Amino acid sequence: MADDRPWLRDVKTEPTEVGPLYDGWASEYDRDLSRWGYEVPQIVARALAANHADAATVLDVGCGTGLVGRALQTAGFVSVTGVDLSVESLNSAKKAGVYDALHEADFQALPSKFADNAFAALVCGGVMSYLPDTAATVAEFCRLVSPGGTVIFTQRQDLWSERSCGAVLVGLAEAGCCEILEVTEPLEYLPGNAVMADIGVILVTLRSL
Repeated sequence: MADDRPWLRDVKTEPTEVGPLYDGWASEYDRDLSRWGYEVPQIVARALAANHADAATVLDVGCGTGLVGRALQTAGFVSVTGVDLSVESLNSAKKAGVYDALHEADFQALPSKFADNAFAALVCGGVMSYLPDTAATVAEFCRLVSPGGTVIFTQRQDLWSERSCGAVLVGLAEAGCCEILEVTEPLEYLPGNAVMADIGVILVTLRSL
């Protein structure tokens, strides 16, 4: 059980807690996620390829050690920028060699440093649990993506209802921030992790307006 990192189930949102946790995990992160059957990077990359295969520039929010970046590269995306709170994770991501640029960033401290419409697409896989203000976060995602571009993120099934994510997305769509393209049924998240196996993940695909 200890090896399955039980703190994952508890939702921590303070950057001063989250950053050090992932700094300490960076060297074993890829091994652990592979052992647990984590497929979110591939799911996110396939969704982007299906909706916006010609996206010239992609921002990977919460890029971690580079798992999503590698999946994006495999799917044919050649210009990817990564941001993360954890410096040690960014150091690991740099070794992956799939990012044009990597930046340390806290996506609770909004607005981020990137300009309006800076990217053609944005992905955020396995990270939204640490960003409690869904409305502000998704609005920022849409600010960073050019009109007509694609925003893809995942959210834990247990937090979807707790944070009223469906209603938040409808509100953002009604406000003209985005168009909701797809909200999936819960998908497997960490099926091989004893403390997380019962929690699924919901994939959201939006068009920035």
